[in-house]
Amino acid sequence: MADPAIWGASRGDSIADIADRYGVYFEPGDHQRLPGWMQVHYRLAFDAAGLPMLYVFRNCRDTRPPPLPPHGRAGDSFFRLS
Repeated sequence: MADPAIWGASRGDSIADIADRYGVYFEPGDHQRLPGWMQVHYRLAFDAAGLPMLYVFRNCRDTRPPPLPPHGRAGDSFFRLS
């Protein structure tokens, strides 16, 4: 999953095209907040084989936690992730 901007090829080959040449494939994401948070929530779990679905490597330079969604009303479905 990647930002749709990587498919932009206004200055030559797009980032997605270059990654594709090296066998790295992405699906375009969208900019809607709820599906994005649901993907993060889903990938923080383990798969059926007990393997993690999200890996962070030692050489990752940006390991800040993602910003939390704004506070909402109690019972607002946007904030219930489980």
